Amino acid sequence: MIPAVLAGRSARLQNVRVPQGVRGQTVMRALQRKVEAMEKISAGALADQVLRKLIRLHLQKYEKQLAEVQRELEPFETQYGMSSEACYRRIETLRQAAEE
Repeated sequence: MIPAVLAGRSARLQNVRVPQGVRGQTVMRALQRKVEAMEKISAGALADQVLRKLIRLHLQKYEKQLAEVQRELEPFETQYGMSSEACYRRIETLRQAAEE
């Protein structure tokens, strides 16, 4: 996925539509302006490097958040003897049955 993102650089960023109210919107706009400025001065390699670093930082942030959620879910999964996925499937099955 990273090479596809980096291949189009600013062209791909122009097509990205972030829903209103999402915190990343300002970050994406600022990133788009910076990448375009770098490309204007023929700093494409630097733009690629910046994008890779930004992607890495965002992945690390999301991995940390995921680990935190998993730690928070663990006591409930242990208490009720089922995984979150199994619980979700059970709730969805019951919801669908109630709708019928």
